[in-house]
Amino acid sequence: MCFNRAIFEKDLVEIAKRTKVNLLIFENEHYTILANTFLADDVRCQMLYFKTDNPTKEELYQFLLKIISRFKNALRFDGFLNSNIIYYQDHEWAKVSRDNEIPFLTLCKEVPATEKNEKFWISDWKDFPYHGHGIAVYSDWTKQILRDKCNVGKNVPYQVVGCPRTDIIYDIFEDDSYNTRLNKDVVFFDFVEYGKKELWESSIKQFETLSKKYDENGSCYNFIIKTKYKEDADHIKKHFGFNQKRNNLTVTHDIDIKEIASNAILLCGFRTTALIKLMYSDVNVIILNWGEAKEDPDDNFITEEFCEACEMADSLYEFTDKVDEALGPGFAKTKGFRTQRNQLIEKHLYKMDGSSSKRAEEFFKETILSLNYKKK
Repeated sequence: MCFNRAIFEKDLVEIAKRTKVNLLIFENEHYTILANTFLADDVRCQMLYFKTDNPTKEELYQFLLKIISRFKNALRFDGFLNSNIIYYQDHEWAKVSRDNEIPFLTLCKEVPATEKNEKFWISDWKDFPYHGHGIAVYSDWTKQILRDKCNVGKNVPYQVVGCPRTDIIYDIFEDDSYNTRLNKDVVFFDFVEYGKKELWESSIKQFETLSKKYDENGSCYNFIIKTKYKEDADHIKKHFGFNQKRNNLTVTHDIDIKEIASNAILLCGFRTTALIKLMYSDVNVIILNWGEAKEDPDDNFITEEFCEACEMADSLYEFTDKVDEALGPGFAKTKGFRTQRNQLIEKHLYKMDGSSSKRAEEFFKETILSLNYKKK
């Protein structure tokens, strides 16, 4: 029984397709409504849940205690799976599961991403209580931060499995017919949530200007601004006045990474792990690195050791020049290009070999069997 979340569902799709694990989906809105029916407002927060002594947590626990056996028997599942250690909606389920000998596992869908974010994790999640039975993570870096520096789940097994939703990307890039230079999509990954306002506004405006230039020149390239949520796409259209339909500019949340992997000739962005996943190929990548990004280098995942893995645009003018170069002759690849891309993937995602879903399956099996719980 999986506690569904945005993005996590993409991991679940690949696990369902590639393994023998039977997944049941507990939708976010449903278990959130249940939690909020009992929990007071001041504990409906990831960071405050264990810092607040509130009797409504016990009320939720007691309700779940009454229903969990019937819930499990009616739907016939062997255990629970959630996607992070911090979600307030999940904690009482984990406690009740442990007290009733029902496996509760976590496949953590987060990675530290940057040195700055690593410090936030350690500050915010230090000694965070974990009531489940085992944690699978995408990378050794994630494991080191959660287990060794945050002291989370020290007494349960950890396993590095990689990122299951990269399995489909691996398949696309390993296909003999894949050829980046035949692709026509120029994709800009929105990063409004990171608060880099000057960088965000100037880069989106310039991306729109570039799309107009290529459209007027009769090119066949499609310029796409990919947002995380529909609300972000609506905000961009309104904020920048992109409501008027243009032939070659699209602002949307509704394009998945499979489509991007298959069709992108160039990727642009500031900080999203999607860029790292797509670096398994030789697709051109431009990292936006001016304004607030320059002022806060610890918040960029492309550190000096990975500077040959992609192109760094240190100004708006460089961004323009690098887009033109990428869509013209293409960037000359340095000696360290492939090596650094592989190292970057290993740091954040362990392996992209098409087998992350299988490794997750093995972790689920081994952890559940090791608990030696009798079926009830």
